Amino acid sequence: MRWFFTICLLVTGLLCSPDAHADDIAELRARAEQGLASAQFNRGAMYHSGLGAVQDYKQAVFWYRKAAGKGGGYEYSE
Repeated sequence: MRWFFTICLLVTGLLCSPDAHADDIAELRARAEQGLASAQFNRGAMYHSGLGAVQDYKQAVFWYRKAAGKGGGYEYSE
């Protein structure tokens, strides 16, 4: 499933102009902040893959947990 979202983000990035891509990312961020679970998951996928955001696994976990309804704390441990 991870590859599916990575490919979707990559294809979206290739088909859109940089301005449209920036607008899409800004809209995704706004929707994630508003609590939309699918946007929160996609934001986590962006941080996980490094596509559309700097790769940051802690931020990925934060957004994946928010999407799962478990809050977004940094309780992550290996």
